[in-house]
Amino acid sequence: MDIQSTKIELINWITKVNDIQIIKALKSIKDDKAGHGKRQFGSGKHLISKIADDFNAPLDQFKDYLK
Repeated sequence: MDIQSTKIELINWITKVNDIQIIKALKSIKDDKAGHGKRQFGSGKHLISKIADDFNAPLDQFKDYLK
């Protein structure tokens, strides 16, 4: 199934939806994707739990370039 036929299938399904909760959920998904490009300072604090002690150490793969 290609992307265009999937889009058409989804559009046909959405037009038949009468449940307000499903419609609100779909709108929420759409709104989240629309604001996806907006960055918020500090929103990724919880993503990094530990940084290695040698994080800033030179990588062995680049030692030829560091001479």
